[in-house]
Amino acid sequence: LEELALKLMEAGKSPETPAAVIMEGATIRQRSVRATLGTIAKTAAEAGLKPPAVIVIGEVAALDLMPQELSFSSGELQGLHIGVTGTEGFSGRLAAALREKGACVTDCGFLKAVPTEKELPDFAEFDWLCFTSPNGVMHFFDKLRQEKRDLRTLMGMRIAVIGPGTGKKLEEYGFYPDICPEIFDAEHLGIALAEKTAPSERILLCRAEKGSPALTERLLQAGREFTDFALYSLRIDPEKRKNAVRMAADTDYLLFGSASGVETFFEGLREEGVLLPERVKLACIGERCAARLKEMELQNRTTGDTLVAEEFTIEGLVHCVMKSAAGGRNP
Repeated sequence: LEELALKLMEAGKSPETPAAVIMEGATIRQRSVRATLGTIAKTAAEAGLKPPAVIVIGEVAALDLMPQELSFSSGELQGLHIGVTGTEGFSGRLAAALREKGACVTDCGFLKAVPTEKELPDFAEFDWLCFTSPNGVMHFFDKLRQEKRDLRTLMGMRIAVIGPGTGKKLEEYGFYPDICPEIFDAEHLGIALAEKTAPSERILLCRAEKGSPALTERLLQAGREFTDFALYSLRIDPEKRKNAVRMAADTDYLLFGSASGVETFFEGLREEGVLLPERVKLACIGERCAARLKEMELQNRTTGDTLVAEEFTIEGLVHCVMKSAAGGRNP
């Protein structure tokens, strides 16, 4: 394997080319690793993989097509083919939750969170810190380290999060939220912040570059002072989107986590000239996401089944699919 990889790189293949090794494939003993062409030999050796094995080199090796769990899983969603969209972090957590229930999962994500190069504001100017996603929490603390900001600079600040998933990510860094709305969306986060803050208190919003306007609208209506700091932006990988929209047509369910994710996905469908079959059920988190989904459906195809999670979390989205798969009964 090392010799093959070296010869491919000498012949011009990039060391960053995705690569995978699958040993005892299609058996209950199946094991696999994925890495880059430059590291696959070391990764496979460290994992104890030996010949005979299948070696896959190229972009397909980066796709989530053959996880070990798929062939031998059991659970409420066994036999269902489910596509997940969103950023790497969101789609990864959602895929893991679906596989625990036995689903065959295809990663239809193509959005990458790219951190800003701007420095974080001076925390002394703010009384509240607000996060709207686990991605935001992760990028915030990454920037703290990069800028060599001491955690004590956050002393006295109170923290608001959009939902329990974001709160759980925050807890990994040793912090606990002061506010988490009962309904986990941007609008209700804005309502909660407006109710819990004083007019003189200043709020630092740390979120994606194109975050939901519902949050800032509520804060403006309440006359609250805030700074909307773009911690990261979402970039589209054109090649991944091309593959994603084509793979989505072969799924039973296709899941969305945001209105912006819906828009970029349907833009990809239009660009590739792909129509989703009506048998594909679409499910999403939140009413705003659902509203945008219905708009895009009407523009792109005959409306099929659209499901909305009762609880705006990954667990709520999984439960929504389980309920649908059970014929509308509580799973």
